Amino acid sequence: MVRKLSITEWLVLINIAVYTILAIIGLSALALNQDVLVFIAQYNKFIFEQGYIWELFTALFVHFHLGHLLGNMIFLLLFGYRTEDFFEWKKYLIIYLVSGLIGNLLGLFFGPDFLSAGASGAIFGLFGSLIYPLKKESPRSLKGMIFIGVIFLIFSGVNYNVDSISHWAGFIVGLFLGKYFSKINLKKERIIPKSIKVKET
Repeated sequence: MVRKLSITEWLVLINIAVYTILAIIGLSALALNQDVLVFIAQYNKFIFEQGYIWELFTALFVHFHLGHLLGNMIFLLLFGYRTEDFFEWKKYLIIYLVSGLIGNLLGLFFGPDFLSAGASGAIFGLFGSLIYPLKKESPRSLKGMIFIGVIFLIFSGVNYNVDSISHWAGFIVGLFLGKYFSKINLKKERIIPKSIKVKET
């Protein structure tokens, strides 16, 4: 029987598929063609002048080069699998997309010549969403996750031109959403008992 893919694995496959398609279109595998990127990554000039609003969304699944893609996918797996332990796939996806979109919206303030792409803001959102539940349930695991988060921050900064604002925005949004969804889950656990004893009369 074939195992059903998790939300994290689906996101990884989508990112890899997008990169592969764009590499074929641009005839460049190691680094994507900028002439292609401006139509699907976040190119502020096209958003402002041509109304390409969708780029705020599509940019979340676009990466500049192979190292950019591979690095982000490794950290997506690390943070993503752990996020699945605490949130159902719908809440997970909300955290991922909202964190990334808000980070991209803030990127508009960099002006028309700004070209941005990558899942980093969304991934930092997943990282942020883990802080509250891990603090409550596993402080030791939280320390390890923070260590991984610091490595991700360093990796992001030294390997390619980075939009640090989207990273911090994604983290903060994820932090708030993670706490909000964790409290909702806690309320449900209190309302719906894990086991109900039934006795016939």
